[in-house]
Amino acid sequence: YPDGLFVDSTGTLWVGDTLNSRVLRFDNASFKANGANADGVLGQPNFTSSSPATTQSGMRNPWKVYVDSSGTLWVADFSNNRVLRFDDAASKDNGADADGVLGQPDFTSSGHSTAANTMYYPIGLAMDSAGRLWVVEFYNHRVLRFDDAVSKANGANADGVLGQPNFASNTPGVTQSLMTSPKFVTIDNANGRLFVSDS
Repeated sequence: YPDGLFVDSTGTLWVGDTLNSRVLRFDNASFKANGANADGVLGQPNFTSSSPATTQSGMRNPWKVYVDSSGTLWVADFSNNRVLRFDDAASKDNGADADGVLGQPDFTSSGHSTAANTMYYPIGLAMDSAGRLWVVEFYNHRVLRFDDAVSKANGANADGVLGQPNFASNTPGVTQSLMTSPKFVTIDNANGRLFVSDS
């Protein structure tokens, strides 16, 4: 069940391989032959393991992935209720540790709640040209904004929220300001617009 795809500025394809609890990397992906091997894996120590984990190097059902202009990989680690950050991801060894985490205070916690520093099933993410990370939370019915996300400490508070009036609310709704189980997000940087699929 590969659910997340992203092609970075170097032509590397990153795949969120959800039920294998891993992210695959395909260098120069458009030139690969059919059925070609991946060049790297994160979330698992090798290409034959698929055990979910709540650790600095493990994942549990990752969904969307995003690589920013500096080569940092962001992973919506869905069932661990967190977003992982891998700096200079393309140079990482297989199974390497993440460099940061949002939504949890550390790499071994995975609980969910509704606050400025927690998440409940993060499913989609994107980063804008100003370095703001936008995280879609399926069961908190909201989108979180993390300003200058790459410099955030582990477990840092979000700086803003859309879809809810505050960080303590998670009421679904069909209004101009509420969301119900949003899934994906993309950004029109030229015009400063955020688009959210409100499933």
